[in-house]
Amino acid sequence: MVSLLKPYHVPRPLTHFLRYLYQIGDYETCLQLVNTASSACKDKNSTVYAHLKIAAGTCYFDMNKLKDCRRDYEIALAIQEREGENNDLKASYMLHNMGNLETACSRLEEAETYYTKAIKSRTEGGDSAAFELALTCLCMARLYYLWGTYDQSKKYLSTAEGLFVRISGSETHLMAL
Repeated sequence: MVSLLKPYHVPRPLTHFLRYLYQIGDYETCLQLVNTASSACKDKNSTVYAHLKIAAGTCYFDMNKLKDCRRDYEIALAIQEREGENNDLKASYMLHNMGNLETACSRLEEAETYYTKAIKSRTEGGDSAAFELALTCLCMARLYYLWGTYDQSKKYLSTAEGLFVRISGSETHLMAL
């Protein structure tokens, strides 16, 4: 089979269409398209394949199919680690996603490890990663809340709030989801 995908590039129209399907909640169609694109991807160790696995895993996560989500996220994470993407901002998205998955599976120690790594990468990313850092801090606040460590939870919640205010301005009203 001839690969329709360049070795390190997901075609922009495909990316936009996958994002659209995901945002409207048409997970089944999104997964069918991801599976088709994955079949067309010749190199199963490429970052393109990893990004397709992330897309599938995210759909499975939202459908609460955590076993399928874990399978795809772990494939993507292994590829990113092999490709040396584990210290940059792009890789922090995968670390954050893994933290969310581990939290959903009540594996809080593992979640903390992933969130801590994501926070480190996002802190090193500076202002361009402030929004993402704030989101991960919110997740850490939730994690510590689940443990009953309320002082730590408040610390991360305060950090997230400060980042959101800095990003959007003090006059903007914020609502935590």
